[in-house]
This record gives sequence, C-alpha cells and structure tokens, in this order.
Amino acid sequence: MLCQFRNTLEVHYMPVHQPSKDETKDADAFAAHVRSRAAALLTVPTTEHSFEDMMLMHKAHEARLPAATINMDFSNLRKLYEVTHPELDDMLRRFAELDVNRDGVISLEEFSSLANVPKAEIATEIFHFLDEDDSKGLDFREFVKGLAFLSKKFSPQESVELALRVCGLEDKERLAAHELNQLFTPRGPRRLRDETLTTIIGTLDPDGRGSIRKADFVAYACQHSEIGVLFRYRQKRDG
Repeated sequence: MLCQFRNTLEVHYMPVHQPSKDETKDADAFAAHVRSRAAALLTVPTTEHSFEDMMLMHKAHEARLPAATINMDFSNLRKLYEVTHPELDDMLRRFAELDVNRDGVISLEEFSSLANVPKAEIATEIFHFLDEDDSKGLDFREFVKGLAFLSKKFSPQESVELALRVCGLEDKERLAAHELNQLFTPRGPRRLRDETLTTIIGTLDPDGRGSIRKADFVAYACQHSEIGVLFRYRQKRDG
C-alpha cells in the first residue's frame, strides 16, 4: 500500500443507531447490534474471535494442524467447557503432541495415554462418549470436552449440569426420553441403557406425562452413582 502513488477509500456514513431501552442497560448488546448493522452493510459475516483466539489460531497454524482445527471458534470452547485461555493453550499444545500425523484427530490409545488410564472399559466408554460422530478419533473440540471432564473436580450436581449444557439441554425445564438418550446413550455407560432409562422415567414420571422435570433428574442423578461412569471416574481420580 505504501508503494502506491495514490490510495483511495470510500466512506459510508450510516444512520445513527439509537440504543433501545434494553441496550441502554447492556453495552454488549448495543455493540453487537451496531456491529451486525455494519456487517450487513459490508455483506460480511461477524465472528466472536478475540485477540487471544487469534493467538491460539496462530499457534495451531505453527503446529501444522489442519484447517478445521485452526478455524475453530476457541471463544465458544472456552465458554462451553469453562476453561481458561492458558488451559486451552495447554490443551492445544498437548493435542498437537499427540496428533503425530497431523490429521486433526487422536486415537483411543493416544487419549488413554494422556488421560493416564488403561485402555480398558472405562477408557473406552469415555472415548466413545466423547467421539460424537463415531469417527473413531477425537477432534480438538471433542478433545477439549474430554479434558474438561477429566481435569476438573466438580460436585455431582455440577457434573450433571455440565453434561446437560454440553448437550444443549441446560435451558430445558423438562426432559423427554430421547433427550436423556443424548446424555447417556449410545456412548454412555452400558448400565444406563433401556432398562435403567425406563426405571428413571418410571420413578420421576409416575403420571406418564412422557417427560420428567430437569430439576428432579439432577437430584436423582446426584443420588445414584450408576448415572454416569464419567462422573464417578473423575471423582475417584481427583480424590
């Protein structure tokens, strides 16, 4: 640009945006609205990437990880799995160390070695629970989800609530059988299959409404250790 004899630009003055009543109380909402209007004028998408996210993307590029990993929304990962930027930085480093062939996924053996658990039933159940697309490998998002589960010491209630959030069920007041299946089958513990699911629904839905209150399920899950091998294993490891 500096080598050009002349540089031109076009300035478009947008109408002044008057904040709504809600936006006067929420600066982030006001900024998001202004940003969306500017993006619409430019016909470009918006992104939630922060400066820290760009630094992580740069490190992923330096580690020669595939584009699918590099272009991931790290900000959403941090919010969803409650990990800090330094923790996510360390997870990216360890993921790159394990992904020797740089194909963007790690195998069951690699995950077991990192989690410090034997390649046995518990490691297999954890791995397949995290392998949401049945690809027999964990991508970086699934990898972060696994380490978040394994490395943090949550109370039983926090563990169940995190699982609900990961499955996008945190805002539901009632849970149907198919939504419980999202939490525990087919990749969850084998004991929580048809028979156990029927028991839970029969206990918490005696009137046969076809769904159970989420609060009742959280309370039930906190009282019954068979609800999740993932939760029980993590508590043993941290304890």
